[in-house]
Amino acid sequence: MIQTAHFKIDPRLAMLLGETYRSTEHALKELVDNAWDADAENVWIQLPEPLTSDPIIIRDDGIGMDEREVRREYLTVARDRRSSLGDLTSWKNRRVKGRKGIGKFAGLMAADIMQLETRAAGTATYLTIPRHDLLAADMDLEQFDLLINTVPCDPSDHGTTITLSDLNQNLSFPSPEKLKELLTIEYGRQRDFHIHVNGTLVDMEDIPGTGFQLDAELPDAGPVRLRFKIVDRRQKLKSFGVAVRVGGKIVGRPGFFGLEQDEELPLGLLRQIYGEVEADGLADDTTADWGAFVENSKGYRVVEQWAAEHLRREALKSFRHDLGLARSRLKKEIAERLAALPEARKIYGEQVMEKVLLSGYGLSDDRIKPIVGALLDALAEMPDSRDTSKK
Repeated sequence: MIQTAHFKIDPRLAMLLGETYRSTEHALKELVDNAWDADAENVWIQLPEPLTSDPIIIRDDGIGMDEREVRREYLTVARDRRSSLGDLTSWKNRRVKGRKGIGKFAGLMAADIMQLETRAAGTATYLTIPRHDLLAADMDLEQFDLLINTVPCDPSDHGTTITLSDLNQNLSFPSPEKLKELLTIEYGRQRDFHIHVNGTLVDMEDIPGTGFQLDAELPDAGPVRLRFKIVDRRQKLKSFGVAVRVGGKIVGRPGFFGLEQDEELPLGLLRQIYGEVEADGLADDTTADWGAFVENSKGYRVVEQWAAEHLRREALKSFRHDLGLARSRLKKEIAERLAALPEARKIYGEQVMEKVLLSGYGLSDDRIKPIVGALLDALAEMPDSRDTSKK
């Protein structure tokens, strides 16, 4: 039976009307966050082909909602669910991501019509939210009639499906590649939350590499945990770096805590690092949009220095190991050529070869050998007057 439902207005309604997202992909991520909060283990996202009228569909196998929850909780705008249900989800004890109570309507950025289908406790509830009609309505939002319908379903069915149709033609079609990259940054390190975009699993858990985990209690930051992998050079990461997670949510973008400026660490090596720092003690040090930490945060500076120290140590070990392998491959040719040089020029040549192997980290033998050969030729032809180890 089709009935009507209404929004319940929180004083923070203005937040909904003024909320914007940087892209359609960021808006869709908010809907994935809702699936996380619903203790889903799987999310399936189907994006339309460009220039088609197909909808965007986001389906999860979370706990779902019954009609009462849709009316009293889902339709309460700007409701912070943590105020009534706590900081952790009821089943998996996940840290709740929904904080402003408006991310559930993020799909209205990308589409004119958002349809909700949710199943729980033997009931399937259907709700339609028309964005254009809401904006055009000459009435308070809580007086607007929304169509809601319920039908019986299998008691074992649970989960929610969001269908976004009549997509906003002023926006570019969402890119599967951009969406997967964005979701990997947030969820690629999760083991019990699997996201499929157009049938492809967003999952980086099985990347080959060496894993590390360190725990510490830091001043001004509290307990922290650093987990990261240095992946195999043959594996090309699209989303590399170390993210900082606070209260279950990624703050800003993954980075290297300033190690990009370290001359001993080639950029190619840093791009093999993938991980995160968990630092819930920095919850009060994030910006309002969770895009960064406040500049004068003492706690973040302590975490940054601690993480950089351990990342650098393990990255250098990996680099020296790989560099040793590279030296062994070229050792015979380099040693024979340098042995024929005067002592001072030989020392200078060893220094040059060290820098070449450093800067050429990650290059194949076919690419590095010509460079080594050309430099050895130049050293052999260097006039004796330039024989000095200071050069």
